[in-house]
Amino acid sequence: MTTSGQVYAVLPGAVTLLSTSPAAAISGDTLFWTYTNLLPGQGAFFSILTQLPATTTLGTVLHAHTLAGSLQTDPTPLNNVAHNYRTVIGSYDPNDKAVSPVGPISPVQVSEGQELVYKIRFQNTGTYYAFNILVTDTLSGHLDIGSFKMLSASHNYNLSLRDNGILEWHFPNIMLPDSNMNEPESHGYILYSIKAKTNLQVNYEILNTAYIFFDFNDAIITNTTSTMVKLPNSISGAIQDNNLLVYPNPGNGKFNIALSSESNEKIHIRVFNLLGKEVLQGPKTVLPQQKIMELDLHHQPSGIYLLQLQ
Repeated sequence: MTTSGQVYAVLPGAVTLLSTSPAAAISGDTLFWTYTNLLPGQGAFFSILTQLPATTTLGTVLHAHTLAGSLQTDPTPLNNVAHNYRTVIGSYDPNDKAVSPVGPISPVQVSEGQELVYKIRFQNTGTYYAFNILVTDTLSGHLDIGSFKMLSASHNYNLSLRDNGILEWHFPNIMLPDSNMNEPESHGYILYSIKAKTNLQVNYEILNTAYIFFDFNDAIITNTTSTMVKLPNSISGAIQDNNLLVYPNPGNGKFNIALSSESNEKIHIRVFNLLGKEVLQGPKTVLPQQKIMELDLHHQPSGIYLLQLQ
């Protein structure tokens, strides 16, 4: 059975869009593509090229996310959304490792099978071609090896998994030029995803470090990534001067909306599905002593919904 729908990509506000492939429809910071007749197991690829101003403050976290909407009923809609967080850094060791999402994850995310996406980057900063490169990564015992998925790599590779949980990427005859000879082509990367074990408890920490071997040289050791399992401890998001919290998320059809409000006010709620169709609306009064109202979507199909409050 084929499927058709739309893909949405929301860019960080700090970046400037340079190009997309294929061409996307654009509305503000959101890009749209339509896909048709996608076969089971078939994928579609969309690329986005952006530019970040040189004046961007170091440490700024850039958040981009994508959503895939289908015209057919999806029994597992939670895997139709992906978030990517990248921190703006300055001078750095070009051989590093990063994880997305950045920061802690909640026990709910763990139990729902939150994927961690790891990117290992390497660069030949020597004085001649690198003929062979070996990258090793010892997986944390808190990760589910069975959920490992190789996403992409910059060059052809051979991948092996040892019994002790060590991943090895071999890049034979890669002939990676040094940065003085050809800086743009001196880089490479590995991108993979893996899920945390669903029984992890609060304060468990997932640590990962990679080792990069250029030919017969000693290993270059990357930074250690850290993902901590923590309970949410703040209310985020804002409607003008009001703090907003929607929970549980994901839920079973009934949700609570909590607002920090100093006075009675009419809140206009609108709910949309991923195809842009409005499925619910209506004003409600938020009382100062209550500040919580219930949103009932149990009559709607399972999926991802967008909530607008005015």
